[in-house]
Amino acid sequence: MTEKEKVYLELEKSFVTYAQMLAVSDLDSNADKESFVIVPKDGSSVVGRTDITRLPSSSPDIMVRKGVMEKLCLVDSELKKNKANYQLVVSYGWRDLAIQKDVFEKNCERLRSKYSSEEELREAVHQFIAAPEVAGHPTGGAVDVLIFDMEQNKYLDFGTDIGDFENRDIIFASPFISKEAKANRKLLRKVMTQQGFASFDGEWWHFSYGDREWAVNFNQNSYLYSQKAKSEIVI
Repeated sequence: MTEKEKVYLELEKSFVTYAQMLAVSDLDSNADKESFVIVPKDGSSVVGRTDITRLPSSSPDIMVRKGVMEKLCLVDSELKKNKANYQLVVSYGWRDLAIQKDVFEKNCERLRSKYSSEEELREAVHQFIAAPEVAGHPTGGAVDVLIFDMEQNKYLDFGTDIGDFENRDIIFASPFISKEAKANRKLLRKVMTQQGFASFDGEWWHFSYGDREWAVNFNQNSYLYSQKAKSEIVI
C-alpha cells in the first residue's frame, strides 16, 4: 500500500457508514408528504444542469423536495454575498432507485476482488455510492452541487470532476488537491451546511437534507423523506 493510499484510508474512517444509516429506521410520515419541485434550467438563481453529471437519469428534469429547493435558493443568495457572479448549480437531485441499484452493483463488481467478504465490500462501495436501501437521492432530499462563475463562464475548480468515482481525490479533505480547490470546497460546504444540509466526506459535491444520512449527521431519531418511485412524485 502506498503512502497516498494510507492517507485515503485514514480519511475514510470518518465517513458515515451503511450500518449507521440503516439503524435510523423511523420515518416522519407527515414530513414525507412534502411535494417535489423541478429545479429551473435557466436563470440567475439556483439552476439544474444535467449535462455535467456522469450518472444516468430517468428524467430530463432535476427534481427535489420543495423544502430542499427553498434551502438551495437561500444557499445561492448566500453565495452571491461572497461574489455576485457566483451561482449554485444542481447536477443531480431525485434518482430512480433502479439506477441507484445498477450503479451500486456495478461498482461492487469492479471492486469485488479487493475484499474478502460481501459485507466489507458493500460498506466500502457505500463510501462513495450509497447502498440502495439507504440512498438519499431516491428520496428527493439529496443533491449534487457545484458553483458556477457567471462572469468567467466556468465552474470553480474543485480538484476533480463531479462524479469521478475512480479518483479518490473526490474525498472532501484530500490533501492532494490545489489550495484553490480546497478553498472552493470549503466555501461550498460552508454555504450548504449553513442551511441545514448534511455534507458527505466521501464526495465533495454531495449534500442531503431529510434522508437517513442527514439524520445520522444531526443525531435525529427519524428521517423526513422516504424513497419515491417516479409514479409517486407529486409536482
